[in-house]
Amino acid sequence: MFRCKRAAFTLVELLVVIGIIAVLIGVLLPALARAREHANRLNCTSNLRQIGQALVIYLNQSKGAIPVAPKNACNDYDAWFYRTSPNPPFGNHALFDNLGFSPVGKNLRLTPKSYKVLICPTDQLAPLRKPPSYIYSYVFNRFFNGNSTTPPPIRKISECRMSAEKIWIYEEDGATIDDGNGEMWTTNWGAVDLLSIRHDERNKKVPDASSTNGVPNSKRRGNVLFADGHADFVARNVCHAKRFAIPNNPQKINGAEILVWN
Repeated sequence: MFRCKRAAFTLVELLVVIGIIAVLIGVLLPALARAREHANRLNCTSNLRQIGQALVIYLNQSKGAIPVAPKNACNDYDAWFYRTSPNPPFGNHALFDNLGFSPVGKNLRLTPKSYKVLICPTDQLAPLRKPPSYIYSYVFNRFFNGNSTTPPPIRKISECRMSAEKIWIYEEDGATIDDGNGEMWTTNWGAVDLLSIRHDERNKKVPDASSTNGVPNSKRRGNVLFADGHADFVARNVCHAKRFAIPNNPQKINGAEILVWN
């Protein structure tokens, strides 16, 4: 009786199989990366919605008083805390260790070990930021009880007009984020705190940085929270436009609607 020898793969056949696998990997990996980033963007939007719900609860408890936008000169009424040294007389308790007692922290049950809702899942620089640096991904429009002087910030939510169009919180670009006061609109465009486009970076133009030329990559988008509590994925030319940044009577404020670079 003769036994048939099983034919082995030839070198050419093995190379063909390897080549097909490599092509499939090349096709699938970008698709998987896009799917992962889409999921991260939705998680980021969810974070902002949760923050919005916590702010609404706080507004109801405070009779409409807006929490202070977090800044270096910390205040016990800052929306959330990140500093490690007290700032008397108004910031004795505004410390990272007391995060759970901050206006937003109470309603979101934040702790120094549990604050992921304040971090965008795509923010790769966040793990490198440690207190007393600003460690979160989201910042406040400084015209909402922040450090703006012209125009002065609003202190009560009732001062906001057309709240569904006014951006209250946004994810700031990691290159400029240093506190919770976002300079969203300005007459000095070299100092603007840009909306992060980490969810929409494909084929972006470089350099992508604040410039006196205006807002770069102006049609690229990022996540924002509006003053009525809804979150959306909007372009920089929306986020940094005067009509969406200034909560009341933007037409009375001198300065261009927006300066766009590209």
